[in-house]
Amino acid sequence: GVPLTWYVGRKIRTYPTRAGESSYIELIYDDEVVRHGLDIIRKLAVVGPVKIDFKKDAVKSEYYLLELNLRFNLWNHLGTACGINLPQVAYHDICDLDYRIAHEYSTGTRWINFVLDAKAYFTELRPAGLMGFGTWLRSLMTPKVCHVFSWRDPYPFVYFCITRVIHKGRETISPRIR
Repeated sequence: GVPLTWYVGRKIRTYPTRAGESSYIELIYDDEVVRHGLDIIRKLAVVGPVKIDFKKDAVKSEYYLLELNLRFNLWNHLGTACGINLPQVAYHDICDLDYRIAHEYSTGTRWINFVLDAKAYFTELRPAGLMGFGTWLRSLMTPKVCHVFSWRDPYPFVYFCITRVIHKGRETISPRIR
């Protein structure tokens, strides 16, 4: 396959920190990652959306393939905020519609799942002495898009909060009933 466009991302933090879910991510430019990714896509003849995860060996400076995800994912939210809307590109391509495909993207905006990122900081990074509160707080002072919160559409956040309260309430009440 030949991709229509792409971007490169970097996980800043995950929860759990060693092998967890993304809690704080950003887009970057990295020609070496692009080269490895395009090589894999070409060799496997991938068609459609794909997210390729690599891990760079700190000693050897070599990249290792971790996984391929052949679907849209949370990175598309950040990609769209930074200038490349992959679901829209796919829609226009499938429908054979005329569309200007972006190849440049900004790198100043980050995506955050605040609940997971706070857990990463308060339960792992701070207790292990890996990050001070000021450092963590300063890292959050960048333009960002959030996992479920948006001033333009607060309903998903309200729904998320309500369902969390209900779930926690059931967890608290359920053991007492037995």
